Amino acid sequence: MNRNILEMNNITKAFPGVIALDNVSFHLKKGEFHAICGENGAGKSTLMKILGGVYEPDAGEILINGQSARIENPLDSIRNKISIIYQEFNLVPELSITENLFLGKEIRKGAGLNKKKMNKEAKKTMARLGLKDYDCQRLISSCSIAIQQLVEIGKAVFNDADILVMDEPTAVLSEKETKALFELIDQLLEKGISIIYISHRLEEIVSTCHRITILRDGKYVDTMDNSSYNVNKEDIIKLMVGRDLVDYYPEKKHVENQYNVLEIKKLTKEKIFKDISFKLSKGEILGFSGLVGAGRSEIMKGIFGALKTDGGEIFVNGEKVNIKNPSDAIRKGIALLPEDRKKEGLVMKLNLSDNICLATLRQFCKLGAVIKKRKDSIVYKFIEDLRIRPALPERLMENFSGGNQQKAVIAKWLSANPGIVILDEPTRGIDVGAKYEIYTIINELAQKGVGIIFVSSELLELIGICDRILVVREGRIVSEHLKDRFSEEEIIRSATIN
Repeated sequence: MNRNILEMNNITKAFPGVIALDNVSFHLKKGEFHAICGENGAGKSTLMKILGGVYEPDAGEILINGQSARIENPLDSIRNKISIIYQEFNLVPELSITENLFLGKEIRKGAGLNKKKMNKEAKKTMARLGLKDYDCQRLISSCSIAIQQLVEIGKAVFNDADILVMDEPTAVLSEKETKALFELIDQLLEKGISIIYISHRLEEIVSTCHRITILRDGKYVDTMDNSSYNVNKEDIIKLMVGRDLVDYYPEKKHVENQYNVLEIKKLTKEKIFKDISFKLSKGEILGFSGLVGAGRSEIMKGIFGALKTDGGEIFVNGEKVNIKNPSDAIRKGIALLPEDRKKEGLVMKLNLSDNICLATLRQFCKLGAVIKKRKDSIVYKFIEDLRIRPALPERLMENFSGGNQQKAVIAKWLSANPGIVILDEPTRGIDVGAKYEIYTIINELAQKGVGIIFVSSELLELIGICDRILVVREGRIVSEHLKDRFSEEEIIRSATIN
């Protein structure tokens, strides 16, 4: 690993109101597994989008195998044998897994397609990612987020690249799927493929990557050689945020559980979840744990009216309610931050201001017209309270980092003043600094008496912030764990063993 296959030198990129990259340099060696770390907004994804031809740099140069490379569009990137797995999926929902894998590189048989061979090769690819005998003729639209992520990875592997970029590839994967991915990464590295790896899961980075480059506020900070000495998470965090985080999880003050704000009795959706029953107290943070596909997100959508249920009862503040759709849930004071914030929580082509006001637009209208002064006062309040950066209400949502997008979803629902907030994977794909801020917001809500349901695939996160944890396995709640007796081993056992 002596020769640089890629050099990005003195890269600068500015957008309206913000300098995303300020004279950043990054070098990648042949056959190297190189991580890029930084808080949301540090410039990681922007740097990779320049490499992928999505953006052109304002200044700087790119060298591939020592030769100057001009990458003006994604096709230029592919021609230079670069393949990128972005956080935002680039799949065609109406096509099958096989069709998505072979899009633009179909296998021909005469005048038509060799669908049999394509499907066979697709199955092989998905098997390498831990999905043996998976039905690759399924439409992408019918697949879970985790399966879609694996298809994106499969597409990148198919491209016969010399440089492979993975931007948060394990964010939605189960432990089993993640293990299969790292086995595949080892095989690719052995073939001399160079991999750039972006992830907020620092445990993965320190245990697998050869070198680690840190960006902060659009600037290069340092590159640490993980092969020479054992880098630890605290080293990375301090360089990322420019300070020590005293504790990953802010201390939660005890809230006296006066009464139940929510009670669910035998909620059922055939073939998805059955007989779901639990209570949520005022000011409580109730965690939901379980494997990907266990039914956690579907249960939350059932409570919120976004998924029609087949039976069961819902009580809000002791009163039985009939929730047929999300509008009914909102009227009863229930808010849902969905698992997929980009598709279900935000309108990416609208600006920050309009997104914050999506759930409460009627409050700012009079005779069909928006009262701008009233709207602006609410928007600026939440931008300041939640520390959304940059503080630009007219900026398009798609141009904000993942952490700030998540804060915008939170702001949207807080403006509706809910008594019950359901958070489905609220810290997925965001950095450690933004996570700490979101944990603090959640604690403040609980302190005010809001009942919180917290769904997460990160068990340590649930243990760190929740008062109680329920485990879901195969569409049923199988165990309950109290804060003073949390056991990582017991929770994992409940989630995995019948």
